[in-house]
Amino acid sequence: MITLTTLAIASAMLTHPMQPEPANDAAQIDLTVRLILVKDMDQTPDREAADAEGRRAFTVPDLRHFGPKILTKPAVLDIGDGRVAFTPERQDSPIDLSGSHGRAEVISQPRVLALAGQEASISIGSQLTVVESSTGPDDEGFFLVKFAERMEGVELVFVGSESPAGVRIDPLEITITTVSGPSRSIALVDGHLESPTLSQRRLESSITVPAGSLAIVPIGVMPDDSGFLIAAISAKVIDGSKAGATPAKRR
Repeated sequence: MITLTTLAIASAMLTHPMQPEPANDAAQIDLTVRLILVKDMDQTPDREAADAEGRRAFTVPDLRHFGPKILTKPAVLDIGDGRVAFTPERQDSPIDLSGSHGRAEVISQPRVLALAGQEASISIGSQLTVVESSTGPDDEGFFLVKFAERMEGVELVFVGSESPAGVRIDPLEITITTVSGPSRSIALVDGHLESPTLSQRRLESSITVPAGSLAIVPIGVMPDDSGFLIAAISAKVIDGSKAGATPAKRR
């Protein structure tokens, strides 16, 4: 089970294979990802809906049935008696949750600066120690155990590049890793060594994010049925000669 507390305090990391130092004028991709947990999913898909203010309105079933949405104008996510409002004009525009009545929550919003054409990743979650292999107990009751660190949470792996239509993110791979067993820690129970059991769910996609727009990407139902997780992604290309040599940002 991934707790909201765990995700809320998570950090964002930029990783890429060992490569020669890039030229200072190499293009960079400025990517912001906001993970939103929506707790009300029982709506009817309606691709032509609009709210009272004329903003485009869509629902979680829209995302589940029709896939990612690219928002170029203000829009709202309809969650029954509430709504989440998006204003895509600026990359740092806040997501308005005031009308959600507690049915939606931004649980993390990392931002990274990645080299164009290079694989990068954002990891949001916490580390767990698991048993990778073990033998025993021996005649004296000892175990020979090999431990490993694994992440519970959400990982996004992507390659961003500049395209005539905006920022092309291809591939975009999203993995949710959760504890599926009864134990969240290693323990000796009735002479047996118990370890957290992890399960994974993967989503592979590709999107183009035009300048000044927001991509709304469905990730899936949380394993503990606490809600549906979506990612609001904004991106822009930064000229490397103006960006300097800073390879990454953390937020």
